[in-house]
Amino acid sequence: MVRVTLVMSAILLIVRLFDLPYGYWALITAATILGAIPLIGGVLTKANQRVWGTLIGGLLGLAMFLIPDAYHWTHHILFLAVLLTAMYFTQEKYSYAAVMVAITVVIVAGGGPADFDAAKWRIINVAWAQFSACYRACMSSLTGQPDTLFTFLKSFWSKAPNATVNTMN
Repeated sequence: MVRVTLVMSAILLIVRLFDLPYGYWALITAATILGAIPLIGGVLTKANQRVWGTLIGGLLGLAMFLIPDAYHWTHHILFLAVLLTAMYFTQEKYSYAAVMVAITVVIVAGGGPADFDAAKWRIINVAWAQFSACYRACMSSLTGQPDTLFTFLKSFWSKAPNATVNTMN
């Protein structure tokens, strides 16, 4: 509980210090990540699906803002179609990622086509809080190991579907 308190306190401090619009989404994200799985073992097993689900949901949600305002009904129909598709895939192998796609689409595009500024800030807050919570879980569980972040990132990329690493020679 101490590490959850520290993460939530740090996020709240950052949100208030920088007066981040829609900063409450950062707190919601941290609570979602750390609420049931505050230790590194649980976080790593879900982090890969969470990151990919959030990324896909964020991109799909932001893409809906490319629809011209004159066709606002298209935004709502597409929003519903993406949401229902994501919910369908919650019964499959990557169910947690599908749930994260659905949640992120609702966060980003649920306010309708006229709410782009809010959508932008919501996805920014979700992204940085997600990284902060996962990183803090790593640091709390593996104290004394200087390469904790690298261990976390290596584990994340090794579990990513079709992961490839580009190296420069």
